Amino acid sequence: MGLLLFGVLPGCAANGYPLDPAHLSASVSAEDAAAFGNVALPAGAHVVDVRSDSGRDIRYQLTLIMTTTQLAELLQQFPGAAAEHPAPETLPPTVAVPVFFQDQITTEGGVHVNREVMVSDVAADEVYVHLSLYTT
Repeated sequence: MGLLLFGVLPGCAANGYPLDPAHLSASVSAEDAAAFGNVALPAGAHVVDVRSDSGRDIRYQLTLIMTTTQLAELLQQFPGAAAEHPAPETLPPTVAVPVFFQDQITTEGGVHVNREVMVSDVAADEVYVHLSLYTT
């Protein structure tokens, strides 16, 4: 039984899904990745990293640093984000959980895109924002 599993697993990687580096790309721009999920990046937001991969699905991951004002501008594009999560200043100081929000949209082209936003505080007026945009 152990030998059978050992023989099957390398075959999955050889098919190019999901371990094949050919499916990873670092050449996509932050604006193109964000546009995939109908997201406009706030002016002045610093792009730390953009990654994409594809197999059966397409996924873009962005890491950004922005001010809390830029974050508010970004979250306006996610209906219900403010209503579903308490304001960070209302949380007890011992809670170190990043703010998380998730929704799903249908683009004009009819593609269903899941959008996830995770926010971590860096400084008083600076936050890390991780966007994941992917099809299902």
